[in-house]
Amino acid sequence: MTRSASMNPDSAVLAKIWYEIMNGASSEEFPSGQWLRIDSETDRLAQPGFVGANYPLGGILLLAKNFGRWGGRLSRVDVPYLAALMNMRDGFPSRLSAFQGLNRVFEETAPYWDFYRKELKPLLDALSRNLSGVAQINLVNWRIWGRIREPVYAVSWKYTMAQLAALDPGLIVVLGKDTAEQLEKRYTGDADRIVVARARNDPLSSLERRHAFEKLKWL
Repeated sequence: MTRSASMNPDSAVLAKIWYEIMNGASSEEFPSGQWLRIDSETDRLAQPGFVGANYPLGGILLLAKNFGRWGGRLSRVDVPYLAALMNMRDGFPSRLSAFQGLNRVFEETAPYWDFYRKELKPLLDALSRNLSGVAQINLVNWRIWGRIREPVYAVSWKYTMAQLAALDPGLIVVLGKDTAEQLEKRYTGDADRIVVARARNDPLSSLERRHAFEKLKWL
């Protein structure tokens, strides 16, 4: 169960973390030959996630492993989101304004994405929430070439750890068994956790996925 909470997280602190994620990692930072995957210029942009306007301290956080590729060509609905990511990277016109703008554009754009329709929307429906009431972050904020290996998780964790500390969730809904295993190795906080199998390509059975959704509906 989520903690009772009425306070929102500090937006200025979150804006600083989001800015650091956008500017903090390079190919050279990943050891053991783990390079960032660059299929296009858009892949150079990290995706640090989203914080809903009504997300409270002790709220519900959705945690994914990392984000997928943009595809061969950006759609018109993706252009404002890409611009918002660039503003966050540049801290324009300020880090706080860029952070607030990115969250606003994410909420407007996400319903057009397959990831939202297949993964986020079913979770939100089960939780009786909308995007404005939750936060969503990625365990790895960059696209990686090939399988994500331990050194990459180690580098990425310092950013995820900072996000978790600032958001202070009461419940973490973990998308996928692999994500749960990596979180279990590193997370020392006291938030409750529910693991939900990904809609596709997850070793958890559909029965376990249904059980997880039943748990969410009772929250």
